[in-house]
Order: sequence, then C-alpha cells, then structure tokens
Amino acid sequence: MRARFVVIALGALLVAACAPGTPDLGFSPNGSVPYGVAGGPTGGRTALVPTADGGVIATRSGDRPLTRISAEGVVDPTWGSTLPTGCHDTSGAIATGTSVLFTCSHLPANGPQVWQVWRVTAAGVLDPAFGGGNGIVDLPSTINELEIAALPNGGYLGLGYATLPPSRTSVAPLIAMALSSAGAMVSTTQIDIPIPVIESPINFEWHIATRLVSVPAGVAALERRSAVIPSNGLEDVTTRVQHFDADGAVVDSPVFIGPPLASLPNADTVGFYPIPGFVSLGDGRTATIATVTYVLSQAPDPRVSFVQVLGANGSPDLQFGNGGVLVLVLADGGRLDPTALVSTNGGRFLVVAGAPANGGAPLVARYDAHTGTLDPTYGNGGRAGVVLAHVDVAEARTGIDQLYLGGTDSAARPAVARIWNHIKP
Repeated sequence: MRARFVVIALGALLVAACAPGTPDLGFSPNGSVPYGVAGGPTGGRTALVPTADGGVIATRSGDRPLTRISAEGVVDPTWGSTLPTGCHDTSGAIATGTSVLFTCSHLPANGPQVWQVWRVTAAGVLDPAFGGGNGIVDLPSTINELEIAALPNGGYLGLGYATLPPSRTSVAPLIAMALSSAGAMVSTTQIDIPIPVIESPINFEWHIATRLVSVPAGVAALERRSAVIPSNGLEDVTTRVQHFDADGAVVDSPVFIGPPLASLPNADTVGFYPIPGFVSLGDGRTATIATVTYVLSQAPDPRVSFVQVLGANGSPDLQFGNGGVLVLVLADGGRLDPTALVSTNGGRFLVVAGAPANGGAPLVARYDAHTGTLDPTYGNGGRAGVVLAHVDVAEARTGIDQLYLGGTDSAARPAVARIWNHIKP
C-alpha cells in the first residue's frame, strides 16, 4: 500500500511539473539557458527556430549569428562555429525543412550596409544549394529592415523598404522580392505607402515597419507607416494588410486597418499604434497586437493594449472578441504590456509580456482564437506568471508541446527559456 501511495504521489508531482504554463525543468533547472556574454553583440530582433528534436536555434548578432541549444538545454559549442561573422543586425528566421533561413544586415568595411538572406543546414554550415553555391543571397543595397517568409511554391518572399533620397517624397516604397528555393531572384514589386504632408517637412520623421507570415494561400504582410508630427510629438499612422499569392505576387489591394476606436475604452486622441506582433492562426486568419496611447484620456492609465484578428481578406473578424478586438488586461484589471504574440495548436494563441512591465516575472496568457476568451486549462485561469531567470522577453515560438521564450536573463545575457504549452483535453 505504501509503495502504491508513493507511485501515485510521484505521478501527481510529475503531472504538476508538466502543467501548461510551467517551466520545463528538463530544459534548464533555473528556467533559462544563456547563449552569449553579458553586454555582447545582440543587435536586431531575437529570432527563435524550434527544432524537431525538441531543441531550438537562436539568432544573435556579431561573432556568431546562430546558436543551437539541445532539447536538454545544452549549448552546442561547435554547431555554427564556422559561419561568417559580421551580422550587424537580424530581423527574422524561419525553418525550411531541416534548414534555417534567416536575414542578416552585413556592414562591409568599405561599403554600405547590405541585407542578406542566409540558409544554414542542419549541420550548422552554409547551404551550398542556396545562393549560387555559398549559401548567401545579397539583396540590393537600397533595402532596409528585411522580413522573410516561406511561400507555398517552395520559395521565399522578402519585404523591406527602400531608402529614400534626402529630399523625401510623397510615398515610402516597399520592395517585395520573390526568391526561388535556391535563392534566385524571381521577381521584384514596388509597393508604395503614402507619406502625408504634416506641417513643415523640417524635422519631419517617418518610419516603416513590416511583418510577414505564411498563410495557406501565400503570405500576408502587415505594413505600418508612422510619422511624427513636429508640433506635438504625436504620430500619424497608417496600418494595412497586403496579401501575396503562392508565387509572391500581389493579389489584392491593401486593406487599411487602424486603431479600432469603437472597440476600445476611452477612445479620444490616439498617439501611438505600434506593431509588436503579427501571426497566422492557421485557418487563413491573422492576428496582430498593438498598444495605443490616449492623449486626452482621463483614465488613470491611458495606455491600452489589444489583439485584433483579421479575416482571410485582411478585414477585421467581427466574430472575435468585441468587434474583432480583444483588450488585454491583467487579472486585477491592470495593464498588460505585451512583448510577443505567438500562434499555437488547438485553435489558441498566446500573448507574452516581458518582466519589467509586469511585476518582475514574464507573464503568458493563452486565448481561444475564435472567441477571444482565456483558456481555463492554462496556468491560473488562462494566465501563467513564469518564474524564470529572465528580465525581458522579446520573442516567443512554439515547439511540439512547449513554448520557447527568447530575451535576456538577469545577467544581461541573451537567453532562451522553455515552458510547457500542450493542449489539455
């Protein structure tokens, strides 16, 4: 009887240790695995690519652009050690079969910055079948902040904005580049985003941010143009969704979306509308996440973060949440400052909030992708405060039954954590 009790108790402990929203202690006993030095080169967005064996590949800039971490949380010191150095910036990475494709901003000693696309094999070396034999494709020097996504035809779609002349123009040109599976340039398309004339052009600043995701019919792009208004420091913002077909060609006119004021509280003067995330929900719909600031709001906290779900044509899915919008709040009604959005299996998505804005520990919340309601099988009523050695979370990706979080640890080193994310019946 005692032996049976011990077995039952041990089983209960194992189930609790593997509960959705809890750290995967098989990956690291203290919650995260560092893969770089404190204060080392970490430019660009953190990008994670989970591997089929339960490990993960993480990007960082500088001496070693890719690092492989095993399913047991061990950094492989030899994998990727022969890759060239000098990635000044990275903006994304995707899995392509057993290889990894990622973007790299290279700054030659005697030339302008050039964005490149690298493909690295499962062995951690540049793929000779890509880029004419050296595994690297150089893109035109006018391209900035390159995004990349896989196309259904086996190729890839890159999207970046083109450098404008000092005099500026009335449009900000985006350049869409379709690449073959071997990295050959198949086509390029210029897509213009209007830049409004706001007051005097002196000190007038604008910025383009894009995100790409693969969808069943091709690729969806989220495009945001922001311009600072000199007199008050606010932003004039245009946000839209553009779709590309299986070959990377534009298939429709862009659908303009923008702060869904009618679905948000205290909707008066909007000052900020960023794009920290854009994901495919796997059924043709996409989701984006953003934060707005209400300049004239009388509320104690004028910042509101929300998830907006868009249909296959880019228009808001009015069946989701409140008119297509889910306002994000903490359990006590306070503000949740999101840092990552990730799609997961079973018709759910996850919102991740980094530690500094949420009480000293990362917070993960899991929602039903159709209704916008919290998933009661996850954490405590749909939310999980994750006790990790992280102080910041900038990226999240799902593996088989786990969620990978990329950011920095308490020693300011780039680090990856893994928590359980399986769907309970």
